[in-house]
Amino acid sequence: MIRILSYLASFLNENVDNLTPKVYLPTQPDSPATPSASSAPSSPCPNPFCARYGRWIFALLCVLDTQLSGSEISTLRELARAAMKVGAWRWIRAVTEGEISAEDGWTLGGRWKAARDPRPFGSGVEELEGDVETGVDETLARCWMVVHAVAVGWGQRDLVDELTTLFT
Repeated sequence: MIRILSYLASFLNENVDNLTPKVYLPTQPDSPATPSASSAPSSPCPNPFCARYGRWIFALLCVLDTQLSGSEISTLRELARAAMKVGAWRWIRAVTEGEISAEDGWTLGGRWKAARDPRPFGSGVEELEGDVETGVDETLARCWMVVHAVAVGWGQRDLVDELTTLFT
């Protein structure tokens, strides 16, 4: 399971490294002081962290032992950092393309809440507008789920601090 998670972390890193805008984590030695959002993608990019990968990663994390070796924990940390990198890429892409804006009142999860609140109790689930595979809310939720699962499941709470630093 650890080997599969390692391959998935490498896959996420490779995919996001080939996309624009480029994203650097605060812990990377070659990173500029702040991520550059100046270069918008020339065409819509596929999501490097689709829902199917999110489900696989979460399922594998759910069945891992809570007591892991140092090298296994290191692999989980690499996975969490790869998820952070994808989340930062998706955020920067959304901002540069005007998909989200603070002036428009965008909030994380706001679309889900708006779709949920007006429904009367007992009604069927309504489809959300937009692409649920590549939407900002959906992608960030998958990324943050991985980071928080590793942080809580294996006592790597400093990863949450890195995530907070990346988005502030």
